[in-house]
Amino acid sequence: MKALTSTLTATTETTPFGTLGCIRAGLPVLEVLEQTASLLECAEATGREAASLDAEQGRHLAWASLALLEQARAALNAAVAGLYRQRRESA
Repeated sequence: MKALTSTLTATTETTPFGTLGCIRAGLPVLEVLEQTASLLECAEATGREAASLDAEQGRHLAWASLALLEQARAALNAAVAGLYRQRRESA
């Protein structure tokens, strides 16, 4: 139960991504993981739509899907970094 309780209080680490994005420090990890799941759902739906179109039409959706995946990866990395930081601090 202690591991779950500490996960509930863990927060993110600052994690830059792309040229303009950054996940800021201090966000609750569980909320970030929920948001990451939503980003991945959107990226999947956008990628499927892009695949169903011809190359010219699908190109813009493919780039949008990649941007969503980049955000999701950064959010996940920020959450994991926050969990590792919390583990180090509590040891």
